[in-house]
This record gives sequence, C-alpha cells and structure tokens, in this order.
Amino acid sequence: TVNPYLGEKAASVMLAGVRSFEVSYFNGSSWVKAWDSGGEKRLPVAVRAAVTLAGGEEFNVLARTMAANPPG
Repeated sequence: TVNPYLGEKAASVMLAGVRSFEVSYFNGSSWVKAWDSGGEKRLPVAVRAAVTLAGGEEFNVLARTMAANPPG
C-alpha cells in the first residue's frame, strides 16, 4: 500500500479473524477515504471505522470530532 501523502509504502498488518478494516472521514457533505488536516486546515466533522470479521460479521463505529461541536 502506498501512503498518499508521503509516496512511501505503508506497512500493512493483517489480524487473524479480520477480513477488512476501513476508516473514512466526513467533511460536512460526504464521506472520504483520506484526510490531510494540514491541507484541509481543520478536523473532519466525524470519523467512521468499519470492521468485517472473517465470519462476515460487520461492525461500525462513528465518532464526532470537536469540529462537529466547536467549544463556544
């Protein structure tokens, strides 16, 4: 896998029993597969992690960031 920001090969680790693992980021209007906070100049509104186990079970975790509720 190539790191889209550094152009280097990124290490990949496979865990026993995990078929897939995916992280995506909500920019306020759509979900994207990569986030560069230096380029975006902000945090994503939310982050989602999706895991599929070898048996087909799927789990999703969604977390809102401080960008979703800035301190007031």
